[in-house]
Amino acid sequence: MANAVALASEYSPQRQRASHADVGFSCGFTGEQSAGGLISAALIRGEAGDLSSSSGGVMPLGIACRDVLAAARVASVPVATRRA
Repeated sequence: MANAVALASEYSPQRQRASHADVGFSCGFTGEQSAGGLISAALIRGEAGDLSSSSGGVMPLGIACRDVLAAARVASVPVATRRA
């Protein structure tokens, strides 16, 4: 979100940069949160209530496993070949 606002303000005209950044933050965060709430409400109300609950528990575990495997791969590289 911050990168999108930074790019929008960078490419907007000098006189409108502050306005574009303000609109990007206020409408962007509000829009994302309301869209997430509406999608969650639709999933929970429908037949996919179990799907939203289980995906909320399984996704963090998958991300944690990916991070552990990536850290193990980086740790196996000899120190002399690493680049800073």
